[in-house]
Amino acid sequence: MLPSGAYRVQVQKDGIRKSFTAKTQQEAELMAAEFAAGRNQAPKSSLSLSKAIQAYIDASDGTLSPSTIRGYSAWLKQIEKDDIHARKISDITTADLQLFVKRLLKDYSAKSIRNIFGLVSASMGFHGVPTPRGVNLPTVERKAYSVPNADDLKRVLKDVKDTKMEIPVLLGICGLRLSEIVGLTTQDLDKDQHAVYIHRAVVMDQNNALVTKGTKTRSSTRTIILPPFIFDKLAALDDGPITHLTPHAITDRWFHIRKRAGIDTRFHDLRHFSVSIAHALGVGDQYIMHRHGFATDSTMKRVYRNEIDTYEKQANDVINDFYEKNFK
Repeated sequence: MLPSGAYRVQVQKDGIRKSFTAKTQQEAELMAAEFAAGRNQAPKSSLSLSKAIQAYIDASDGTLSPSTIRGYSAWLKQIEKDDIHARKISDITTADLQLFVKRLLKDYSAKSIRNIFGLVSASMGFHGVPTPRGVNLPTVERKAYSVPNADDLKRVLKDVKDTKMEIPVLLGICGLRLSEIVGLTTQDLDKDQHAVYIHRAVVMDQNNALVTKGTKTRSSTRTIILPPFIFDKLAALDDGPITHLTPHAITDRWFHIRKRAGIDTRFHDLRHFSVSIAHALGVGDQYIMHRHGFATDSTMKRVYRNEIDTYEKQANDVINDFYEKNFK
């Protein structure tokens, strides 16, 4: 039985393992038996889209991150506002989905629409119904992130000095994710190495409750050696959490901090700064990946490589100045 109260039964046939979810154990067992017998699975494909998505979310609960489940539940609420939610998934056509996407364009970004469509597609596939082909989705424009520079952060650190936000900001510019910062405790400190062991994260679930879980990926579990002045601030804390602020509280306070500092950045952009400055200082990609918990360098290159405008300009000035002085 799942936490949602639904029942899930797994069955394997011809080397393929499938899961069947239903409101009662008897219904789940029946669907599993029909699959094993090779019968038509009409009862599953006759589900409405909203019920198919809910069943998919229920089946994924406990497997996917609580924050992912929370996001799925939020998207489902938006889908339920559209007429397509009542359509049987076996009857949904390419035209239906294309018109659905068109309606979403009025209120949602291209990225949100792709996320919603992805949930619809995954839910239909989960119930054995292929997603109709040929649906055109909006193109996601590459977002230009605003990364704070060293002068920006000096103003910020002066503003938050000796406040509850000082340590979250300092850890942010060292490359930790917000969920990782909130998940840290004094037990994660290694006083011999001046290091912090990152192995948990705190996120919000679909019921808006804080949940402690493992890190985002296996590579996100890591040990970071901190600058001595930052580590000393952590070591001086009372036993327990590094911060008692919730992710929401940190984000809310950051809004006012950045306004006072005159910068237009998110809290997560402190992590961008950490990666960008490491590149500017000539640190190798493998160490940057390890320090920031990247599984591969694809995300790092895609998101961060073009975010060092200030430092790139400085480097270009040095190069051009050399040519001006020596070859003009």
